[in-house]
Amino acid sequence: MKLLVTGATGFIGGAFVRLARAHGHEIAALARRPGNDEDGLRWLAGSLETPPWEAIEAFAPEGCLHAAWIAEPGVYMESPLNADYERWSVDFLRRLAANGLPHAVALGTCIEYRIDGHPSHETTTPLEPLSPYARAKDALRRAVEAELAGPGFGFAWGRVF
Repeated sequence: MKLLVTGATGFIGGAFVRLARAHGHEIAALARRPGNDEDGLRWLAGSLETPPWEAIEAFAPEGCLHAAWIAEPGVYMESPLNADYERWSVDFLRRLAANGLPHAVALGTCIEYRIDGHPSHETTTPLEPLSPYARAKDALRRAVEAELAGPGFGFAWGRVF
């Protein structure tokens, strides 16, 4: 399968790329500072703000893992860039869907849930995103589910713990 990965140089995206390649998938990895192409791995220079659409469309991905987001320790939770990442992500996924991408998975965060000292559970813990980071992640999910998800565009949201 041909997979497009954002955040491929990050902790989760990088692990996903290694695992997907080990299972024989072909990867196009979007990165501001791309590495060297390898067998089964093609780096695409760009960002969510300025995606290399010609290269993405030429690759013709069959699925996308969207893992890119601001993640600088001590900064990301309150950063005003969270609103930009939300907007860029919606635009990015919107264009992928319009180009016929059949499946996308995006990464959320466990802090979208109410934090009350009890273990969180995806079906019983209410959502209550408090930080700009958590609110932007939740807003992205809601926007994609409302506008794009459905027949022709499968979408999954994974909240990382």
